[in-house]
Parts: sequence; structure tokens; C-alpha cells
Amino acid sequence: MRRILSLIKGEVILLWLSDHSPAETTHALEEEEPRFVDRVMIDELEGSFAAMVEVVGARDGSLEGKIYPSAEEEAARFLPGPASHQRIADALAPVMAEFIPGPGRREAATRTVSQSFSIRSGTAVNRSATRP
Repeated sequence: MRRILSLIKGEVILLWLSDHSPAETTHALEEEEPRFVDRVMIDELEGSFAAMVEVVGARDGSLEGKIYPSAEEEAARFLPGPASHQRIADALAPVMAEFIPGPGRREAATRTVSQSFSIRSGTAVNRSATRP
């Protein structure tokens, strides 16, 4: 992973997209995504990326707004749909904005911003080191 990150030109923003936070990774289930990536691995990569955005609960199992062949319904349920992509974009946008050159641009600092999404309540919460 460190080698891959070293080959990327420019600032790197890691996107954690899963049904659980990196701290909750157990590797106990074969279906757990992303496989073999956990908080320990991310901590070991510290300094290799400029920021990290966590989006937890992006897959809601909904088929709303998705276009897929009928034989692919199960796969379509597994993948994020339009609403999930909007939540991902909403989480990434403010972090990415910090790396766009222009007046008032702040220096890029390594930090983590996370967004957890509650499927039950339909609310998103942004967290950072100052707002856990």
C-alpha cells in the first residue's frame, strides 16, 4: 500500500468506504470490506497521505435510482446507489477543497474527517480530531 501511495503524484486523500469504521475491523468475516485493511494498516501509512475521509454505512441495500440488468440485482444491492454517492461527495468535497489552489488556501495537513451515516435515522455526522 505504501508503494502504491508513493507512485501517486500530488496530494493523496484516502477514502474509507465501508459498513464499519477502520477501528471495528476484525477480519473475522470473509465478506468484510475492505479486506485486510484496518486501523493498524492506516496508522502505518501515516505521512503517506494528506487526508483521510471515512464514510461509514454508505451501502443501504436500496435499488432506488440504480440501473442494472435483472440478473445483477444482488450485486446492485451490494453497491452504493445515487444517494450514497451524494453522501460520499458531501464528505469528500470540503476536504478536497483544501487542496485546490486559490486565494485563502490553507496548507495541507494530515488529518482525518469521517462521516458516519445512520440508515435508521438518515442523518450524517462529520467527525474530526476536534469533533469526535
